[in-house]
Amino acid sequence: MDARNEIHSSKLIHLSAQERRARILLFIEECVGSMLGAAGPLPESIPRKKPLREMGVDSFMAVRLRHALQDASGERLPASLLFNYSTIEALAEHLTVRWASARPAMASLRGSEIVARLKDMSEDEAQTFLAAVKS
Repeated sequence: MDARNEIHSSKLIHLSAQERRARILLFIEECVGSMLGAAGPLPESIPRKKPLREMGVDSFMAVRLRHALQDASGERLPASLLFNYSTIEALAEHLTVRWASARPAMASLRGSEIVARLKDMSEDEAQTFLAAVKS
């Protein structure tokens, strides 16, 4: 599964916290694994509570990871994200909680923001997104 398409807020909005966290965790693992030269998610032998810096993730890689999370989720994230949440576990937990509140935030979107988000979505994603905005 390519997790990159699975963490956009329009796809996470209807999932349980556990399912949302699993998708976010897989995405982070795939990104970090790719940056560190793995062919997929990180091997099970690498602890998810180990600081990313100790795994070999440098500041450039941290910026790339934040950008990948932003691009895939459609959400803007703070520059300090990986400084504040320095392990895969902490980052996944933070994003799970942060994106759990995406549904109420959808109601406050303006027309131009809705159009901007719809541009890069498939028809199915757009329908799910618009249903979430209406509710």
